[in-house]
Amino acid sequence: MMKTILIVDDQPELRFVLRLVLEEEGFDCLEASDGEMAIQMLTDHSSVDLVITDFQMPRMHGLQLLNQLMTHPVLWNIPKIFITGENSIPLRHKALQAGASLVFFKPLDVIALRGSVQRLLRPHQAD
Repeated sequence: MMKTILIVDDQPELRFVLRLVLEEEGFDCLEASDGEMAIQMLTDHSSVDLVITDFQMPRMHGLQLLNQLMTHPVLWNIPKIFITGENSIPLRHKALQAGASLVFFKPLDVIALRGSVQRLLRPHQAD
């Protein structure tokens, strides 16, 4: 069964690159430009298996999105990857406390991200 990933970032270029990399691995991808749109999409598409979210976005940033997901009765257990350009250990800790499974700093290593996504969604398979 194909796994679905929601990519949340206000930069269309980054969403495009992530979508390309992840679709090559056989994942289905949805895109949202901010946290509010992501919440709406997650509510409408309950079959999302993983969320990748950027930190800095308009309307609702990534940390707010993580906090919203952690309090949702159905969406709290979806694995979440947090991406930020702010290389800050305190921010990393906040993201992990808010429910992020992993934190990546920009510039983004898409090869490492791809491997992490595979481990989170296909834990029974070896790399």
